[in-house]
Amino acid sequence: MASGVSNERPAGFNDLEPDQKRRRVSSETTLDNAVDMAAKETLGSSTIHTSGQNSPSLVSRVTIYASSASSLEEAVHLDPFDLERGRREQALNLLNRGRSLFDQEDPSRGDLKSAIEAFRQASVLDISDTTLKANILLWLGISLLNQDHVSEEDARSAIGAFRQASALNISETDLKVEIWEWLGMALRDDGNDLDGAIVAFRKSCAHAIGNNLYKSLKWTNLGNALKQRCKEGDLDEAINAYQIACALSSKTLDPLDIIPIWNNLGNAFLKRDQPGDLDGAIDAFQKASALDCPLTLLKLACLDNLAFALEKRNQPGDLDKAIEAYEQASLIEIDDLTHQSIRWNNLAYALSTRGKPEDLIKAAKLLQEHLLTMTPLSEKMRALSTLQAIFNHPVDTFRLQEIVE
Repeated sequence: MASGVSNERPAGFNDLEPDQKRRRVSSETTLDNAVDMAAKETLGSSTIHTSGQNSPSLVSRVTIYASSASSLEEAVHLDPFDLERGRREQALNLLNRGRSLFDQEDPSRGDLKSAIEAFRQASVLDISDTTLKANILLWLGISLLNQDHVSEEDARSAIGAFRQASALNISETDLKVEIWEWLGMALRDDGNDLDGAIVAFRKSCAHAIGNNLYKSLKWTNLGNALKQRCKEGDLDEAINAYQIACALSSKTLDPLDIIPIWNNLGNAFLKRDQPGDLDGAIDAFQKASALDCPLTLLKLACLDNLAFALEKRNQPGDLDKAIEAYEQASLIEIDDLTHQSIRWNNLAYALSTRGKPEDLIKAAKLLQEHLLTMTPLSEKMRALSTLQAIFNHPVDTFRLQEIVE
């Protein structure tokens, strides 16, 4: 997915001129005066004793001056870029610590609270390495959004971190793409800002490099946001984005990555509903449902969408194909009784529409078997309406008796 954070970076040592990198005291007199002041500060106002066995403290002025001079020499020779390097190492250590605490495969198993704290500490360090800074801000935002409960404050902080990272001058294209992608997802899901999300997704797509799966997922996110916003021209752009994503996909990739893209393309065609879009939708749904999918709900969605589009087009043979898709879907068991009721009704209605005697019998038995368990009430009423239509159908007495029994 989480995300405010100021867009201003604190000034660091990176704006020093070359001749300012080492600030030395050039005048011997100035150095002598400084040493003298340092020695006096060390001794305070007490008297320096140079002799006497009963003195509480015998201190050599020469020794004190030498020690003070050594300390001051070390201070005036201090390289501000040494401080920068120190802060950079500290930031890098905190970044690595945070990432080690963040379980990327299953964030719930990691120590997100400690990871977020490490990323926060690193994010406030004044470093001139913009690539490191961007990585820190990216991981801060990611960790905030991966919490079990993302508060509004954490969502704003995540968006702020992504925005700050996107404003940095970095040369690594893949890092830029990831920042834009996460900013887009955060604005879409947690910021209620589809306009801003689409801008970020467009930038991500325009610069995406790497393997086809990586790029196709970027185009899919853009298509999803455009389809969700659905302003004038958005569906055209969404369909184009999905088509690019589909072209980048191949059968060698994981079906779990490919099926949603084809399914979303089909839904975009259905939503636009222009001449020829039904054909495009059916083609997309057929390709999605033909792939082997281990996720039950995803497979069901593809089959239901395919059957619906075929029924809507209603060309010769479409109803037979729709019933076949509904029957495949009805064989898949799910715990959601509401969705299962919808599928029983869809299949029964399609069978009653085709109207063959065996279809009517099958539809009636299906509805009678599941009527009492159907939910919500609207699905029960729909089932009763279909049953009434079946009993009013002009079939012979033998068939009617078979249905009643």
